[in-house]
Amino acid sequence: MESREHFSTFLVEQYRPGVDVEHLGRCVASLQTALRDLERHGTPVHFLCSVIVPGDESILVVVDAASEQLVQDAYVSAGMAYDRISVAIAETAGNPTTPREPHVADVVRVDSVAHVNPSISTPPESERNQPMQNMKRTVIAAATLVAAIAAGTTATGALAGGAGGPSQSKVVPIGQQLNGTWQTTVTLSDAPPGIDTTFLALDTFLPGGGLLVSSSASGPNLRSLAHGTWVRTGNRRFSSTFSWFRFDPTGKFAGTQRVRRTISLGADLKSFQSVDVIEIIAPTGAVVATIHGTEQGTVLEG
Repeated sequence: MESREHFSTFLVEQYRPGVDVEHLGRCVASLQTALRDLERHGTPVHFLCSVIVPGDESILVVVDAASEQLVQDAYVSAGMAYDRISVAIAETAGNPTTPREPHVADVVRVDSVAHVNPSISTPPESERNQPMQNMKRTVIAAATLVAAIAAGTTATGALAGGAGGPSQSKVVPIGQQLNGTWQTTVTLSDAPPGIDTTFLALDTFLPGGGLLVSSSASGPNLRSLAHGTWVRTGNRRFSSTFSWFRFDPTGKFAGTQRVRRTISLGADLKSFQSVDVIEIIAPTGAVVATIHGTEQGTVLEG
């Protein structure tokens, strides 16, 4: 097998929308076993550690490999899907030349704090003689690195621990969520006569997937507050659907209006773009018209 001196470190991101933490844990265990089996059979891919981010519905795996293609091939051989593979660099504070510990952890689960979990497997004697402090630093470095990428930041190095002091657990933000209130600018491309083509809206995304929407479009007395749902579908990708009641000028119920959106969250996690499909629905449930549009949204910060 190729010497690890020629290996690079890679971060593999796997997004599993709608999957609970127990299922994510089983996925990690299966993946870990598959990668280690491949290594035992000579594939130059070595599992280092993994991070589960329950609130982000994601698994992040750090591996050493001779090339990115070998990481891809290993996942295919293991029957595992992935969303993105990135080159990763994990440094330890005060000693950037500290060698990587190949057996640093089995699973690092992240809720709001990164927890160190020593490897179940027994490392070789030479590795057991490495200072435990360096091992802990390396684990936290990997956890901090993957958490930074999950939160949408660009990392060229993850610093963990202090020289000469005990390693501290790192508070890990849960990114890639829409929770909170956003102001959007809506632009309709094929609005019928008499309908505003551009207006503002306020979207309040609730934890758990609820959604409330109001807008500055003309005729607020002709519609109710909109209610709906939202869900994450991938890496900085979301979908949402919401509806409101429509009324005619006399106050009589005139049907509903439904909006389906495909949302792309910006890398800063504070802006999004969406593609909208709006359906005008009669009281009978029949779709009588379809309008298309886009939105540019920015999170409101206190």
